[in-house]
Amino acid sequence: MSKNEKELVVTSLKVDPELWKRAKITALEYDITLGELIDQAVREWIENHTKLQHEAQKIADKYAKTKE
Repeated sequence: MSKNEKELVVTSLKVDPELWKRAKITALEYDITLGELIDQAVREWIENHTKLQHEAQKIADKYAKTKE
């Protein structure tokens, strides 16, 4: 395996059939694989939720300091 190739995990998921159909159509429309679409969606979800969590923690810390 070259340095540019990622090691991938083969998995099995239960997904809403309508959502799966929409995902396949979207992947086709953007000329990417379903795996690439799912990989990107999971990365973005984690990124967005991590940012929200950090922002919430900053607000909580700031609020706690003003109470002291």
